[in-house]
Formats: sequence, structure tokens, C-alpha cells
Amino acid sequence: MSELLYFDFLDFFLILVCSFISNFAVLKVPGVKKTLGVPDLPPPDPTRSPPAPFSILEEIKKAASAAKAASAANATSAANGQTSLPVESSKQPNKKISSSSSSSAAVISQRLKSLEKQVKGRKKNKK
Repeated sequence: MSELLYFDFLDFFLILVCSFISNFAVLKVPGVKKTLGVPDLPPPDPTRSPPAPFSILEEIKKAASAAKAASAANATSAANGQTSLPVESSKQPNKKISSSSSSSAAVISQRLKSLEKQVKGRKKNKK
């Protein structure tokens, strides 16, 4: 049974490839395109230059230089006494609360409980 399935797939694949090749060979004949109504491609505009190829290495270098410039700016502002909060990237995963910051965890859980009470109070007022 599996041999039959294999040969059916092989037959299908060969027929498909042969039909694609024959279609493209037929379309290369100049009169066939006009007869079938296939439009000709417009020639490329000679005044327009092609876009520069994308280089991942250049993008990495740009990102590294931007990071260095940002860290240098933060270092100079810290030296001048100015402090700024770091901007968190959306790509960074959420940090887990460690045991050393149990006081902040208690504050967060207390805030969460108060917010839950507010939501429950709003739901009761709506009914």
C-alpha cells in the first residue's frame, strides 16, 4: 500500500513539474503571449537607482554605536548630577521578584488587593 502511495506522489510531482516547465517554455514564444493577452513587463527606469542591498553586519554596527552613544550620554549626565530613568525595552522579559526584595513584593501584593477591592466595589454598584 505504501509503495502505491509513493508512486502516486511521484507521478503527481513529475506531472506537475513537467506542466510548469512546458507552460514557461510556451510563454517564451513571442506570439503566444500576445494571443493569450499576457501583458509585457515595462522596462526598468534607467534614472532610478536600485536600492542598496541589506547588510545585517552594518545594522549591528549601527545598533552597537547607538548603544555606546547612549551609554556615554548617560555617563556624562550622571557625572553632571543629572539622573534619568532607563528606558525599558518591550523585548526584555519580565523580571521575577527575588527574595531580597520581599518588601517590594509586599507592597505590590497590598496594592493588588486594594485594586481588587475597588473592582469588586464597582461591580456591586453597577448591579
